Amino acid sequence: MKKRNNKLVIIIFVLLIIICASCGTVGLLASKNEGKEKTEEPSDGNYQVVFRYYLDGDSVEEITEQEYLEQENPEFEGAVEKIPLYTFEKYDCTKGITGAWNEEEWKFVTDELTANTTCRLYFTKNVHNMTIKAVNAVLPNNTEEQEYEIQVNKDLTVKIKPNDGYVLDKTTGIQCTSDAKAEYNEETNDLKITNVTKDNTVCTISFKISDLKVEVRVANGNAEESTKSVSYGGSATFNIKPSENYVYESVTCTNGQKATYNIGNQTLTVSGITKDTVCSVQFKPLKYKVTLKVVGGTIAGGSATQEKSEGQNASFGIDPQDGYTSEKESLDCGAGVKSLYEDGAVTVYDVNKDITCTLTLKKSS
Repeated sequence: MKKRNNKLVIIIFVLLIIICASCGTVGLLASKNEGKEKTEEPSDGNYQVVFRYYLDGDSVEEITEQEYLEQENPEFEGAVEKIPLYTFEKYDCTKGITGAWNEEEWKFVTDELTANTTCRLYFTKNVHNMTIKAVNAVLPNNTEEQEYEIQVNKDLTVKIKPNDGYVLDKTTGIQCTSDAKAEYNEETNDLKITNVTKDNTVCTISFKISDLKVEVRVANGNAEESTKSVSYGGSATFNIKPSENYVYESVTCTNGQKATYNIGNQTLTVSGITKDTVCSVQFKPLKYKVTLKVVGGTIAGGSATQEKSEGQNASFGIDPQDGYTSEKESLDCGAGVKSLYEDGAVTVYDVNKDITCTLTLKKSS
């Protein structure tokens, strides 16, 4: 009895599997039939075309007609040329549909339709608007921002004047949107822009205050620092001391820059720097004045005052006046000064300070 029941259960189970499989096959066939019905073309041949429009790669509304821009012809003064705003580039239709672009009627004409289709029409814009922005500089309209129109495959060159003391910021450089390219000539101040393929392209060029180099060169002295970096218009101060027994003589700077030397605190100051410069400081040997006064005579063929470096000797020839002899009555050069009158000449030895000597000749008998 139990065996019979088990066989019955197995038979029922197998039948259920067969029924389910049959239902699945029927459903699959129905699904395929349904898909074919959705893609069936109208039996009357009334097919439709859906157009999609793209401008410079971006989806746009329908471009209903050609437009023209008027621009002055740079080659002929006063001449104006009309530039078409759009150029038809290509098409792509589904279901293998073909056709051609009619420029005069400004529409796409398909060949014989054999199915519903979607045609994508691609256009390029021949003239794009763009904006140039300048930081710490001015554009031709004397502002830091100006709009331009540039034709496809043509360059745009704009004169940009940096503010005084500013140079191109190499860190920031020039930044353009939409893959536009730009380069700046620092000698001519020309900004050249290329590859503008999108409207509303923006190119920003930045300038920063220039860093200038000041160098000092010292003759007969020493500087604590030989070079300094200074911003445009700034000043640089150097501590410079003369060598022993030398004193300040002069300073000169290249590129029209000016400098002054303070003898009291021994500093050189370069002010209002607008260009790189090299300043040369000259120190000269320390000199003392030796002055000779003659009573009864004159200095022979020379000045009564001589300048001598430390340790040098000063010598003066003497001519007696009428009523005086060439003999010395007295010679006074002050305490500690070694001097001699001999053979009609006064010699002062080892000069180390300003000295004034008085020679008195004897009167004739």
